[in-house]
Amino acid sequence: MSGTISLVDPPREDIEKCILLFDQGKLEETVSFGQKLSEKYEGSSILYEILGAAYLGLGNDEKTIINYQKLLFIRPKHTDAYNNLGKVFHEKGDYKEAVNNYQKAVDIEPNFADAHFNLGNSFKQAGDLRRAVESYKKSLNITPYDTEVLSSCGEALYEYGDFDQAIEYYRKIMEIDPKLTSYQAIISATEIKKANFEDLINNYMDKNEISFNSKEMYNFSGILLQEDGFLEAAVDNYMKAIELDSNYWEAFKNMGVCLFKNGSYQEAIVVFKKTILAIPNDVGILINLGIALRHMKKFDESIENFKNVLKIEPHNIEAYVHMSASLDEQGQFDSAIECCNKALNIYRGRQDFESCKVQVIFRYVSASGLVSQGFNSVEIDATSEQLAIVSLQNILHGGLQIRMNKTIDLTPKPESNILTVYKDKIKNKSTLQITILFFGMFLFIIASLSKFLNRMF
Repeated sequence: MSGTISLVDPPREDIEKCILLFDQGKLEETVSFGQKLSEKYEGSSILYEILGAAYLGLGNDEKTIINYQKLLFIRPKHTDAYNNLGKVFHEKGDYKEAVNNYQKAVDIEPNFADAHFNLGNSFKQAGDLRRAVESYKKSLNITPYDTEVLSSCGEALYEYGDFDQAIEYYRKIMEIDPKLTSYQAIISATEIKKANFEDLINNYMDKNEISFNSKEMYNFSGILLQEDGFLEAAVDNYMKAIELDSNYWEAFKNMGVCLFKNGSYQEAIVVFKKTILAIPNDVGILINLGIALRHMKKFDESIENFKNVLKIEPHNIEAYVHMSASLDEQGQFDSAIECCNKALNIYRGRQDFESCKVQVIFRYVSASGLVSQGFNSVEIDATSEQLAIVSLQNILHGGLQIRMNKTIDLTPKPESNILTVYKDKIKNKSTLQITILFFGMFLFIIASLSKFLNRMF
């Protein structure tokens, strides 16, 4: 929208008719009537507000966004428009844009409780639990008896790993509405979780004769929280340990792994690089750094880290497998397979070579993306050579498709019998259709597998 526009609204009776249609739930009629009016009164903010709300109700994201943007062009401080735009982007899964719009709403209107709540929901979905809790608390400062917000805040606190505060918020819900008895079971489960965690902490402190606020205690707390999936709280505990001792490299290592697991690859890289300067021969850090760099598409650096591992441990299978994946993503297929062959040579002479061979082939297949579309990753124990071979056959039954768009990365795994198999997601097909499909796949496998293994060995 450009130039000068008239800000004249339609006649009052037309506006009232449009609002009445909306209130009656006649959204299609609202849109039809309102759109006609907007062609004549293009500067009417009330029309764009009604149309935006109607399109929001109809689930038409594109038209909702267009009308609220037109409204904001005329009234740039319209907080309801920002709030509703936030809802649209949240539903679309664009949490970054949702946060931007909700933030604008609360910046303009700090006492907009619903916008604070919605902002918390988008932060939570984006994985930022700390800021989610902050937003929920701001909403509760305005509407302290809103049980929905209290519940969401309690959930975020639990997911973060703050069991004490989670229990506190769940209890507030029951104080407000004693009929909500289901929260008692949630409180009990959280109290058990808290007690188990505290028992482990206390036993560790007694055994190692350390104080509650020591760097060792914070590091151990981080490990416990990380193992249970409370990654943000784990990082906070590692940070507390590092604040007490800036050279506590064990906490740095653990924090790097935690950041990696949380998808914060760039932050993990920073931590790993700082740690490796202090302990340059730590193979685990080098491998983790190499994998994180691959996630960030920094393949040359990634490969260099795996080469550094092999200088320290020339027979490190993980370095070869993950270096093959980085080479593969660079398009260096021959070099990638050469890495896998070197990994296989490490196992030659062992009694379980055939089982190990299958495992290495499989792990290369998994790490480099040579997998068939439509498969999920699950883990099983390969307790025997036969099971390993059967597992490989299971993943190959759909045929290898080289250079799929979606690459599957494996974090470092123990060298013991762990395989990943891929289960077919094909659903709602008749038995005849599946039989025909698998017969065709079988013919393809015979040629593909023969060619692939000849090239490998």
